[in-house]
Amino acid sequence: MKREMILMMWIFASFQLVFGQTEVRKPTVEIFINGKMYQNGSEITVQKGQMLEVKVLQKGGRRDFVNYPDNYLKITPDVQVLSRGTNRLLYTEKGVSSEWKLISENALFSSDNHLAVKKSASASNQAVVHVGVDDFSRTYLKVNVNTIWQLTTGEEQKLERNSSEAFIYLNVAGASNTWYVSKNIRAQGTKDEGITRRLDMIQNNFDTIEYHLTHLNYTLVQKDIRDLQISINSLNGHLQQMKTANPAFNTEIHFVGLPSDRPISDLEIFEKLQSEWTRLNTFILQQAPAITETPPNVEKMKAAVRKYLDWQYTLPDNWLIVMGIYLPQVNTDNIIVPSTLQSLVEENQNYSSSGDQMNAFLRQRMQSIESETQQISQLKNKLQAVKLFDGMLRSYISSINWAEWENNRDFGFAYVK
Repeated sequence: MKREMILMMWIFASFQLVFGQTEVRKPTVEIFINGKMYQNGSEITVQKGQMLEVKVLQKGGRRDFVNYPDNYLKITPDVQVLSRGTNRLLYTEKGVSSEWKLISENALFSSDNHLAVKKSASASNQAVVHVGVDDFSRTYLKVNVNTIWQLTTGEEQKLERNSSEAFIYLNVAGASNTWYVSKNIRAQGTKDEGITRRLDMIQNNFDTIEYHLTHLNYTLVQKDIRDLQISINSLNGHLQQMKTANPAFNTEIHFVGLPSDRPISDLEIFEKLQSEWTRLNTFILQQAPAITETPPNVEKMKAAVRKYLDWQYTLPDNWLIVMGIYLPQVNTDNIIVPSTLQSLVEENQNYSSSGDQMNAFLRQRMQSIESETQQISQLKNKLQAVKLFDGMLRSYISSINWAEWENNRDFGFAYVK
């Protein structure tokens, strides 16, 4: 009788794990507050009494390994990846099957008495946070996330624990003399309704420029920038009048980022998409003999769809949103492997119709790839003009010597007074 051996090991992620040729990233925490993602150490502005919906996910560590095994496994002819995903990896090595899978993911939320934290009863990684109404200006939310993974190889089992921690700092709007907060502007010091109206106008100018840049309405952007300059000059003139009338008057203006930040980021996405569609085109051409084969060979089709999924996983996280904004005529549903087909391939299921389903998907991709590649390339070229306006805006905002500018893209501050 075979003797079963179960080895239980707890490996704490206080050090970096090494597999194959690349170190796995130390586990980290991604925090989503009301749908927006924040990293460890981020600062956000909140209102007293505000309710925040918080969701956390662990990244790095074993999750990187199961998502991107090609980066960590020593890929040889004896190694075959059968299935990968956020919470599970199945592969064989010399005919021996190994599976990593997530057993549990649990988050612990904590803070001081200025926040009331209620953890979700249905999701261990979610909570509702209520900001207090007592007298305070700054608090924090601490999150500890622990995941437990199980490796099964033959008769051996191993459990592994990955731990990560993150802090989010919450600043109360109106406290610490901060009385105006918008997407691109903060003001602190002496509050004034005349300043408020002018700041509202400047924020509207920022939003209009961003809108016209993302909609490629370049002929309007030059006028938009002139309107922004007029609004900022009006604000400066009003500030000088207030200071002349009252020497004790003090208001500090902070500009945050540029109206071109989003379009510049989108341009980078399209540069990546152009490269990936070129790579996809090569792959589709290589698979053409298998795709056109009649009747379709199920195993060849599975191999082709697995490789297609590998390509799909390399696309930027927000590529669907960006494509929807700039190329709504492209049906992105046809680009993504259908979930039913993905399950069929990753779980290595066999159905009589599976070959036809996979063949139909790949044939559709073969017919669409040239048009998609052309549209992505053309859009990327059109977006290049954003760089010109970005330079103009950067030069102008950084030249304002009576306000401070926070340069988001360079992850630092450019102070000019």
